[in-house]
Amino acid sequence: MHYKKNFGFSLVEVLFILTIFSIIASISIPYFSNFFARQETKKTLQILNSFLKSAKNEAVVRHTNIVICSSTNGNQCESNQWGNYLLLFVDLNANRKIDANDLILYSEQLNLKYGQLTWKGALNSPSIVFNKELGLPIGYNGSFYYCNTTTLTSHKVILSKMGHIRSETTPFC
Repeated sequence: MHYKKNFGFSLVEVLFILTIFSIIASISIPYFSNFFARQETKKTLQILNSFLKSAKNEAVVRHTNIVICSSTNGNQCESNQWGNYLLLFVDLNANRKIDANDLILYSEQLNLKYGQLTWKGALNSPSIVFNKELGLPIGYNGSFYYCNTTTLTSHKVILSKMGHIRSETTPFC
């Protein structure tokens, strides 16, 4: 008699492997969440620095007002929507709104999942204007606050009167 050798797994072996995978998954999933939250924090801070430096440079090069504002749709400025879109545009008539003649230079969709981004400026303005004469945010100095809800770390990006940018960790939002 010839016996066929069975090359499958027994029920006990399958259950053992599934148990090991579930243990590994339950340990690693929180680490993945923290990893993605840290990556979102880094990316958001890099984008903010890039937008602020670009606005200053564009105002000097173009000799026109450059505005950074928030938006929900990426086409029009809206107050306190910093976690959705950031817009940087040429404001020809100095009304801090995107009109038909204004040119959007940069648009970045953030879609923050692990934190919130807010702006607190000197004039309580919902946007930041870089002046056409000097390229400085005259009267628009303030801070962006990124509050990470997962890792409970908060960051502040400070914009000075001279247009200098610095970042620091803050214990509160």
